[in-house]
Amino acid sequence: MPFYLIFSVRRLPEQEHLEVGSYLEPVTEDFFTDVDAHIRLMKERLSFYTDHNDYKKFKWACIYKVPEKLRKVNEDAYTPRVVSLGPYHRGKPHLEAMEPYKWRCLDRYLTRSSVNLDMVAELAISEYQRNARRNYQDSFDDISVQDFSQMIMLDCIFIIELILENVQEVSPEDGQPNAKIFDDPWIRHDILHDMMLLENQVPLEILADLCSKCFDANTSTDTVHALLGTYFTNVGIMDRPESTELALPVHLVDFLGKSYRPTIEGKVFSRKGRLALTRSATELHEAGVKFEREKTEGNCLLDIYFTTKGVLKIPQLKVNKETETLFRNLIAFEQCRRDEIQYITSYVILMDSLINTPKDVKLLVRCGVIENLLEDNELVSNLFNNLPKETVIDNKDFYFANVCEDLNNYSKDYWHQWKAAWLKSKQILRRDYLSNTWTTISVVAASILLVLTVIQTVCSILQL
Repeated sequence: MPFYLIFSVRRLPEQEHLEVGSYLEPVTEDFFTDVDAHIRLMKERLSFYTDHNDYKKFKWACIYKVPEKLRKVNEDAYTPRVVSLGPYHRGKPHLEAMEPYKWRCLDRYLTRSSVNLDMVAELAISEYQRNARRNYQDSFDDISVQDFSQMIMLDCIFIIELILENVQEVSPEDGQPNAKIFDDPWIRHDILHDMMLLENQVPLEILADLCSKCFDANTSTDTVHALLGTYFTNVGIMDRPESTELALPVHLVDFLGKSYRPTIEGKVFSRKGRLALTRSATELHEAGVKFEREKTEGNCLLDIYFTTKGVLKIPQLKVNKETETLFRNLIAFEQCRRDEIQYITSYVILMDSLINTPKDVKLLVRCGVIENLLEDNELVSNLFNNLPKETVIDNKDFYFANVCEDLNNYSKDYWHQWKAAWLKSKQILRRDYLSNTWTTISVVAASILLVLTVIQTVCSILQL
């Protein structure tokens, strides 16, 4: 029995009302036995939760289950369409049709390489024993060692064959079984979508080992970075950065996130400032801020800065059907892995602040900051207004704090506001009244007539 005070209500014989009091239960010999048992149970539970494999491997986990609050906003953005990679969606009925293709990929892999099935199986087991399972947030104790290692091996080889098929010409004359495994464009598009999902990942270290140990020198001249960069070129956000001087990412989502890291590290980052803007792109433009496309070397998405001349330079963003899926999974990865700067989350918050209405999108498209492949400004506006929902970020982790602070200070300056209003008036005058010769002559004649009328009125007043 636990050791605690028991509060009771009892009727005293000599009184008719209730008296509230407290007393300790009588202490018996069994009581001390129960206390010892309770303490022993608490120690066992403490040891279990601190020594359990899940607790020990949590710091090693890099492939996470998407938090439920994020999933509820748009579940389709986190759910695979045609293929399961890794254990999270393994065995789901709508993904089973792709499993035979994984074995076909293994057959092609063995055909093109100098290894046999025994060597691949041994490699898979050794990788499993080293660190395969600890990469995942969940334990998946219901999957045996053999099934888990086979799953990772097949999924890694599936990805290898997919990216090689994407960058190499495959023909029956080469001795390969079939020209292409995935001929249908819609299947290839859905696979691309599935490979960008946080829950649909395999450890990239194992994939790299399979590449390096199972291909000859001629085939492995392209690095893993180059192969993946080529495969994800048309992912929709922007062209891939040329530099591949990065540490090996932990998985494909990490690869995409690291590819967008800023090249001007420290130039705009500050641990001070506001978390978001106070004005939209249209309002900032009316206050004198100019928007220009930044053409940086490497074309990095996060190389955004505000100049002393009032120009906000932003690399071009290509928005298509996969943009939401990619952004949501990059954000989910950052939200789960809180030990790094929230680069993509910061970018999305910045863009959400700039974009409130389709009018803001129209302005950014005209300035070359956004390439709208959706062909509907309202869709882009809704996209960025919904992306930050349920995300959490501290002020100290907001990457564009200095940019926001400079923009707010600049747009609040009355001189800049007056100057912007004057320039806007000139543009309206030139567009509406000076667009051709005849309208210009009409405006000039009307102006001269107005001046003569004023002079005549003044002279008449002076003669009185």
